[in-house]
Amino acid sequence: MNDTLDAESRAREHLDKALNFQNMGMTASAENELNLARQFNPMIVSDPRYKSFFAKKIDEQSQAEAWKFPMRIGAGILIADVLMFILLWALTLASGTIGEFVVWGLVHIGVDIYLAVNLIRLKDAARRSTTWWATIGLVIGALASIGAGSWLDLIMQLSFSGSLLILLLGKPSKIRAGLAVVIFVLGYIGSFCGSFALAFISALG
Repeated sequence: MNDTLDAESRAREHLDKALNFQNMGMTASAENELNLARQFNPMIVSDPRYKSFFAKKIDEQSQAEAWKFPMRIGAGILIADVLMFILLWALTLASGTIGEFVVWGLVHIGVDIYLAVNLIRLKDAARRSTTWWATIGLVIGALASIGAGSWLDLIMQLSFSGSLLILLLGKPSKIRAGLAVVIFVLGYIGSFCGSFALAFISALG
């Protein structure tokens, strides 16, 4: 009788550890603790907390699957931003007015690439970091654009940051992903290309 009670107690201890590990995101350790719990008491599988572990795991897997498409779209937006930034960098170098653009450009490109790579790898931490990056850019970039009186830069910054926030915050959906792409293409790439088109037409005139 005592052995049975001891086995049940040990099983509950391992179940508690499994749930704690799950809350910390340590899935492998959690599953190991569940195996130990079953060894001490096979009937632990009927415990509601044991069942909740797998319910939560299924929910997490479902969420991870739902985020795959938006995160890869987000990576594409960041990569496109890198390419546009490199083009702008090259044009600035050619004009001989580089100023502090080199340092900021390297930081900007480095962060974009780092986040894009990890979004492609479907790292959830990268999704959160990208939303912070977009938010910081939205605040600093918008204030800098307004201070400089550059409405084009403001539109581009709002489009870049806004598209990422719409894409990576809230509940993932293809509608939000499509809206984010439209905003980025029209607001960011469209404004960028439009500004150069106008500059080219002006030069011809």
